[in-house]
Amino acid sequence: MILECSHCGAPLDVGGRSPFTRCNYCGRTSRTSACKTQHRVTPQGWAPPQQWLPPPQFTVHVIQPLPYKKASGAIGCIIFVSVMLPLIIAGAAGFAIWAAAPRASVPDAPAGDDDEAEAEPAWDGTSTLRCSAGDRLQVSGVTMKAALPEVIVAESNCVLEITDSELRGDVIITMSGTARVTIRRGEIVAGRTVAKASSSSKLEVDGAKITLGAKNADGVVGIEVTSSVDVTVSGASVTVAARDPSKAVLVDATSRGRVRLVDGTYAGEFTIKADGSSEVRREGPPVEARLEVRSAAKVSGFKERHKAKPQKGAPARPGAPGDPLAPAFGPQPSKGPGCGCAPSDLACNMKCSAGKK
Repeated sequence: MILECSHCGAPLDVGGRSPFTRCNYCGRTSRTSACKTQHRVTPQGWAPPQQWLPPPQFTVHVIQPLPYKKASGAIGCIIFVSVMLPLIIAGAAGFAIWAAAPRASVPDAPAGDDDEAEAEPAWDGTSTLRCSAGDRLQVSGVTMKAALPEVIVAESNCVLEITDSELRGDVIITMSGTARVTIRRGEIVAGRTVAKASSSSKLEVDGAKITLGAKNADGVVGIEVTSSVDVTVSGASVTVAARDPSKAVLVDATSRGRVRLVDGTYAGEFTIKADGSSEVRREGPPVEARLEVRSAAKVSGFKERHKAKPQKGAPARPGAPGDPLAPAFGPQPSKGPGCGCAPSDLACNMKCSAGKK
């Protein structure tokens, strides 16, 4: 049977009945039932393409074609079948006996959650992680060695938890459609954006180290929320940088978006923007920031950073009181007859003074 990867659109030859299928190109693990069927029976002589460039309608963004990785898909299926087959046999022998036996690799949870747990190790940080409708995924201990244009896409009723991982990318998270994402500890290195969230989605970041932007970065907008989104960042260590610090934005909230920054530390110059009926609240020691608040938006807990004001008064002109050059170039007293210069005539006084030395 040939299926279409829900993430990149690549054709996948699926021989078994596993509830999960891992793409041989992008590495994405998807529910088999959610993948579009191209051929119910694998055509005779069919061979997978050695490279695959995702069509524009798919959300994965790559510059070069994705190479075919035979081992990743095959090993994933073998591992899954080897774990699930003993459980099915044990269930046929008696659910009560199976439930009483020790289970080291399968958590004590409903069958649906067990299936999701099997998909957990699939993401290794080398491609975009996509959490689709109904998915419940957990990721732990992943260290990304290279940055991606987009690290995580969470959609619909997705529930995703990431723990003790290092995430690197231009945009770390794009969320929509009541998705729920939790990031605990670890490190986030965002080139331009930590999170873009819309449509009642919810994001929680707890105890993470966050680096936003860089000294040569433009278009830095850390957290961008709209449409009843709820974001909470607590106990984080945040550093913000940009080519032009006056244009760096930490939070941009519109249309009933809500952002809470609880405790933690914040370094660098940045702006807090709020529009519509949105709310941005700092809970903890006040943080200095430029504030742009419009309409009925609310911003609280920040110490507003003002632009530096020019110093009052013009610098003293040469010869004026207080000018260090005045003793040398100011009006000199007459030193003898013939010097009838007016006190304000500097040239006359200097010439006369020089002639009398």
